[in-house]
Amino acid sequence: MITPTLSLIYVAILALMHMALTYNVIRIRITRKIVISTGRHDGMDDERAIFRATRAHGNFIETVPMAALLFMLIEMYNGCPMIVHGFFLSLIIGRLLHAHAMLFTSGRSWSRVWGMLFTTIPVFLGIIYTALMVTGVLNGCFFLEW
Repeated sequence: MITPTLSLIYVAILALMHMALTYNVIRIRITRKIVISTGRHDGMDDERAIFRATRAHGNFIETVPMAALLFMLIEMYNGCPMIVHGFFLSLIIGRLLHAHAMLFTSGRSWSRVWGMLFTTIPVFLGIIYTALMVTGVLNGCFFLEW
């Protein structure tokens, strides 16, 4: 079995991002005295701030764990290190763009759209890459063998 060294580094970076988003929710709850839920539900700034912070955090939690697990398993299955780097880097860029959009912009935002694209496309590509490796169609760094 291959030790997922690349994945460990990237998962640590993602964990740091997760902690920053968690801290942001806690900070808003403390400074605005919001104990539970998302505030007063009257459309005021407190409600918008905690809602945006919890959604930025929640979306991270909804997307990152499965993607990171998939990419780590690809590495452990002897997937190409360059592809694993690409998947993780895209995920990190996507999550940074999406968090920026959720926390600092309102309405439609190019960073929110690009953030989700940079998050979801590598997952789809990872699924395809995994299927091709498992079935024997591809072998690790297929493009280096040409």
